[in-house]
Amino acid sequence: MSRFTDAETILLDGGIHLVTPLTYELFFLGSGLMVSAPAGFWSDGVSFPAWTPTLIKIWLQQIMPLEHMKRAAVVHDLTRKDPRWGKFHGDYAFWEAMGVDNVPAFWRTIATFVVILNNSRY
Repeated sequence: MSRFTDAETILLDGGIHLVTPLTYELFFLGSGLMVSAPAGFWSDGVSFPAWTPTLIKIWLQQIMPLEHMKRAAVVHDLTRKDPRWGKFHGDYAFWEAMGVDNVPAFWRTIATFVVILNNSRY
């Protein structure tokens, strides 16, 4: 089972600002494959692609468990900004990280489907 380290976060300008570092170990404990964000890292949080209609964004923000997805969003942002990570692996890391944070499978599926449709590197 994968895991996160504890990190203190604050919401800032509609995004997530890490006060302390965040590390996420993928696949299983001891795998050695980690994603790390330093203190001061800023993420836009759980965001939606630019092509998503505004009314759908507003509706989804009201019903999705976004608070439980914020650490997974940091992991996804890290993997998408790092050219060593392919899109498939970054999207999988997002899926897996949401599972670690106990996001229900239905919402994990919706969120992962949206990031799969977004082909942007950033």
